[in-house]
Amino acid sequence: MKTNAPDAKPGAITPEQRKNNARLAVALGVTAVVIFVGFIVKSAVFGM
Repeated sequence: MKTNAPDAKPGAITPEQRKNNARLAVALGVTAVVIFVGFIVKSAVFGM
């Protein structure tokens, strides 16, 4: 794992990593919501 500071702890999360993780979390969350809503709409239109 690359860190910017030589004295950084091995498990420390940099602000850039935190921002990237948050962006990934939002993208995955939106994807899950879109799939869920699509399933509900499909069920409403075509029936179970």
